[in-house]
Amino acid sequence: MRCSGAEFYEAAYSTSLGASQRNVNLLIDSEASQPFADLQSLIVITATQILSVELLYERDMDLEVISLPRNGYFAQPDGLVRVHNLVYSSPSQPRFSPIILAWACVIRRIALATENGEYPEEYKPLVDLLVPDRSARDAVWQEFTRVVLHPELNLFGTLRQLLTSPLLDTQMAARLGSSITCPNDVVSRAILKGTPKLELKAAVS
Repeated sequence: MRCSGAEFYEAAYSTSLGASQRNVNLLIDSEASQPFADLQSLIVITATQILSVELLYERDMDLEVISLPRNGYFAQPDGLVRVHNLVYSSPSQPRFSPIILAWACVIRRIALATENGEYPEEYKPLVDLLVPDRSARDAVWQEFTRVVLHPELNLFGTLRQLLTSPLLDTQMAARLGSSITCPNDVVSRAILKGTPKLELKAAVS
């Protein structure tokens, strides 16, 4: 069964990235809590990968082009609105910070692509959310960036934890006895390492 990016986000946020578990009170020892931690890492990594942040910086964004079905979630403006509203409502908890940062990258590129005022009509509700006032001092993506850099969200500490989690570190998986036997230590690591550099560079430019 396949689901859209928006549907994945709705499922992830409805469980607070896997933190809301019916039997969470029973996860009291290390053997039980490790799968719980692995699940959270998996959800965060998947949520950031869905956004294809690395592709946004490899080419110019043209909403006329990305509206074609082959471009995945970019071609679903209503889904983009749903994701934006979910990320906008993120609790002030560190585990959400990588997703907030990745989404800031996405909405920055979309905002830049609409500066000339030419884009498909179906993207108007999204553009109205991302660029409510072009004369405003700060753009919505800049507000997201400031939020994610707040010490309370511990962005860099959270990224460090993900990069050394069993999901991305084979040695750590063996050390902790994780049930993850084939860590993804290539693409995901590159995305998590590169995203802060891309967005922070953009924020000061």
